Amino acid sequence: MSSWRYANPVRLAFGEGLQELLDPILKGRAGSSVLLISYDWFKATESYCGLEARCEGIRSFFDIEENPSLESCQRAVDFAFTCRPETIIAVGGGSVIDTAKAVREALARDHRRLPTLFEAPAASRPRPFLVAVPTTHGTGSEVTPWATIWDKANKVKRSLSDPRGFPDVAAFCPALMARMPVSVALISTLDALSHAFEAVWNKSRNPISTHLALKAIVQIVSHLKNVKEIMPSESRRSPIEASMFAGEILSNLVYGQELSISRWSSFKPQFS
Repeated sequence: MSSWRYANPVRLAFGEGLQELLDPILKGRAGSSVLLISYDWFKATESYCGLEARCEGIRSFFDIEENPSLESCQRAVDFAFTCRPETIIAVGGGSVIDTAKAVREALARDHRRLPTLFEAPAASRPRPFLVAVPTTHGTGSEVTPWATIWDKANKVKRSLSDPRGFPDVAAFCPALMARMPVSVALISTLDALSHAFEAVWNKSRNPISTHLALKAIVQIVSHLKNVKEIMPSESRRSPIEASMFAGEILSNLVYGQELSISRWSSFKPQFS
């Protein structure tokens, strides 16, 4: 390994309350129009009420589909074009964050239609500032430039991989994950574990990525037995950190290669 590089442009914030995490970010963007993208359950939380109180005129989009389809992302894009936000806050799992990434790119390219979005001319407008707040510990989408959208009619998975697609900030709040269903907790944690293993034998690995990958593997394996229906915040810290490490590693192994501006790439997945 004669030469290597490590980079990840996402700023990280970790805390027990969403308000304490977002206040410094939103304070620095006073007057910015805000779009919240999240799941419907988030409306019933104190965190959502706090966001409404602090962000005058915030617009919210909750029509999120698990494993987001072209159709569900199109609805989000259509909604975003009615308000053209300068800041997007995505609170949810990979489906929410991937939807937010597609919305941000559509706004930046001033292009409303999927799936032709990434065949459109390069961004002509500033990209909205994107804050990703994960509510699962596994996909790592909050620290990667990738978004996955499903063309379910044709059973094709379309993936965006763009070095400009990273969120600006990833904010980790264990309290938002306290009642994650055990099935989701297990699936997302094992997803992070697979990312970490992939990083260990990746041909583009480097000393930092390997160190973080091994750390992630140890943390995940050590805490799998603690994955329960209701987990206290302190028990969430280790899998959250491990997922963050795994996501950072994989994005580095691609980002470090300075990929050209990407396009839709497709493959035929196996649908159950």
